Amino acid sequence: MKKLNFRTWRTAIFFLVCASLFVSCAKDYADFRVAAPELNMTELSFKDGMKVGDRITFEAQRVTEVDSIYANEWSLNDILVSSENSYEFVAEAPGEYVLSYRAYNIAGEFNYDYDIVVEE
Repeated sequence: MKKLNFRTWRTAIFFLVCASLFVSCAKDYADFRVAAPELNMTELSFKDGMKVGDRITFEAQRVTEVDSIYANEWSLNDILVSSENSYEFVAEAPGEYVLSYRAYNIAGEFNYDYDIVVEE
């Protein structure tokens, strides 16, 4: 029987340590689950419409305490205007606008639209 030298033992121990680290790290992330965004939007009413120069802030607020990571997108008439959690709309000209909000991650997405009418 051939005698094992120090280098062989060192290599074997190195692989055992690496394998145990891999297993322990994989176990830590086994409980991590990605949740789809669940949000409440600020509910705003535009009874009389907005006037040119008016400002209003829209905000998305989490419903649950789960720390879900997601991306934000605010689009005004299909043009991306912000990627923050809130957006301030400034009525610069009369007309009808659609403000769309989208929050998304690998687990799902949340969408919400506002119809805004700006009067002279």
